[in-house]
Parts: sequence; C-alpha cells; structure tokens
Amino acid sequence: MFRTSRRWLYLVFAVLIGLSLAPQARAVFAHPGQQTGVASAVEIVGVIDAIDGKTLTVNGLTIDISKAQINLALTVGAKVKIEGLQAANGLTITAREVNAPKTGIQPGESEIVGVVDSVNGTTIVIGGQTIDISNAEIKAGVMAGKTVKVEFSIDSAGQLVAREVQVVATTTTTVGSKPSVSEENTEITGTLEQVGDGFVIVSGQRFSTNGAEIKGQLVVGVLVKVELRDGETELTAKQIENSHPEDRRRNAGPSKSSKGNNPQVFGGKSSSEDHGGQDDHNGGSNTDDSHDDHGGNSGSGGDSGSGDQGGGHDSGGDH
Repeated sequence: MFRTSRRWLYLVFAVLIGLSLAPQARAVFAHPGQQTGVASAVEIVGVIDAIDGKTLTVNGLTIDISKAQINLALTVGAKVKIEGLQAANGLTITAREVNAPKTGIQPGESEIVGVVDSVNGTTIVIGGQTIDISNAEIKAGVMAGKTVKVEFSIDSAGQLVAREVQVVATTTTTVGSKPSVSEENTEITGTLEQVGDGFVIVSGQRFSTNGAEIKGQLVVGVLVKVELRDGETELTAKQIENSHPEDRRRNAGPSKSSKGNNPQVFGGKSSSEDHGGQDDHNGGSNTDDSHDDHGGNSGSGGDSGSGDQGGGHDSGGDH
C-alpha cells in the first residue's frame, strides 16, 4: 500500500510540473530537419497588449526590453516593431530595438515578393495568388514580368487585399560576360499564428510544410518568411525561417546610418528609425530610403532625431 501511494504521489508531481511548463512550451515548435539549440535574431510586429516593468507582451510573447533601444512612447495598444534575440531554448526573447512600424509590414499584414504573372485595374497575380489592388497605392513600373513587393491583409471574405505595391530590384549574376537576372521564388513574410501537423498558418494563410526545410525554431507571434514551392496546387512551403534584420543588412551591404545618441525610453517623440538597412528582396539597389525600417541604430531622440537616413535614391517612393 505504501508503494502504491508513493507511485500516485510521483504521478501527481509529474502532472503538476507538466502543467507549469505548458504555457511556455506551447509556443515553440520543432520539426524534422529543423535547426534547434542556436540563438537567433527575430523580428516581431504587433500591438502592445501589456507593459510590466521592463517587459512587453506582444502577440502573446513576453519580451524583455531592459537593454533595448526604445524609439517611441510605450503604451498599451501602440503598434510596435521589435528586433531582438530569441534564446536557444526558444522561450525567451530579448529586445534590441523597439520602433513604431512606420513602413513595411503592419500588424495583421503580410508581405509577398515575387514576379507578377498578370495585372489589371483591380487585381494582381503573383505566384498564382490573386490580390485585390483596387484601393492600393501602386508605385510606378508595376507590370507583368516585374518583381514586386506587396503589403496586404485578408478581409472577412478571405480575399487578399493590397495596401501598397511597388517594384523591387532583383539580384543579378554574371553568366560569361553578360549579367543575368537570377530566378526568384515567391516569398511571403508574416506573423506565425499556428503550427500544425504538416502545415503552418501565417497571417491568416495556411501553408503545407510537407517536405519543407525549416530553419531555426518556429515561435508563434514572430515574423517568418515562407519561400513557396513552384508548381503546387496549394500553398506549399519550400523553406521557412525567421524573418530578421540581420539577413536584410547582410544582403543590403554596408549601411550608411547616422550614429546618434541613445534614444528616449518610455516617453517623448519618436527618434529616427529608418537608417538605411535594406529589404532582403532588393539586392544591392536601394529603391527606397527606409526598406522595411530594418536599418542600423537609431539616431538621437526627440524632435532632433533625423529619419530615413538610409542613403541611396528613392525610385519607388516611401515603402
């Protein structure tokens, strides 16, 4: 009888430990072939749900901001873009920068980059996906065959609705003595909302992950980039990875950012944020001076903080 009681006590103890860990473990997912155990840079776009001392709750994630450069007044309900580091265990995110998402992906949106299949006055087709552009801001040069970037959301009827469409530069390689535009797969970036058996949901869209290469640990609430597999009847991921500014800066080359003072913390007006890091889809051509705000360190805070110091010419307007 004593041994039976002891076994029951062990069982109850194990259940209690499991329940205490469940809320943290629920957001982290591993898949066959996924690289784990390595800290990685991440990016989060969302709305502040709660502020508790030196932590923010955004997209259900608790984010340590104790060492972050903060470039806006932090209030519950404010839209933010956070660059930070995800710990190797996938459970802890430490912010490096907190900015207002002035340009690029907004909370609830996705971004698609790919070659235009067709375009007319009301719709554009990219990678087989039809997007309503009837109320979108369309920059110059958008036409079939061009590589474009579209910021879009999904309406209540499930229709993809664009907010902005602009042409982006493509990476070129040299074949013999002639430059050749590299083949570019369609990519979609958005907030990871769910991971299931053989699928993920990113900003309301479901993608099959059968046979996909998954880089890093997938954490619900973080921006991810999904490279689509060509020629599939459904949205099928070829590769999924965290979307983070380090990759964008690496692909963009040296930043021409201004070196300013440390920013304001918990108050005041926003200091400069858009310092020349370019979008990873634009190769070496700076078609916009902000490019998803993924620049280097912010400049001095307050009214004197200069914005958009990214250098390069503005051929596509504000992003």
